[in-house]
Amino acid sequence: MEENSRPDWKLSRVGSTGLEQEFIVRQTLRVTCNVLPTLAVGTITISTTTINSSTDAVMHIPLGASAGISNTSGITIGVGYASTDGTFELSFGAPQNVNLSAGQSHTFDFTIHVVSGPQNPPKHCTLKAVFNGVPNTIEVINTAVSPQLSVN
Repeated sequence: MEENSRPDWKLSRVGSTGLEQEFIVRQTLRVTCNVLPTLAVGTITISTTTINSSTDAVMHIPLGASAGISNTSGITIGVGYASTDGTFELSFGAPQNVNLSAGQSHTFDFTIHVVSGPQNPPKHCTLKAVFNGVPNTIEVINTAVSPQLSVN
């Protein structure tokens, strides 16, 4: 709370019964706060939930920019592991430049390919959006993960 903030008091009469009167006192406190512009990840989808060395999947990551976003120059979005239960290697393609401004949204598509398969398939993983180059003046809301992906 800033030092020069002061509460406003409001006295309201709510009833009267003869000699008694009932009042409610309400306090309004004004507080100044800073709200960061945000980039928000939507629901992540995948074209197929089973992949192998001959079947790829496409991961779709929707991203929206709040009204306070003026420039996303230098920010990239890519794909990373959220969780995995086996040893295998996937490729996701190169990170992409975000290039969004106030109120815009875009769905970024990444091809998921099995580079080396797991021992004793199937194994599973979930994927997430990964950001680089985000300045401390922008907040990224990035709690979404992909549906579970089965790797054969």
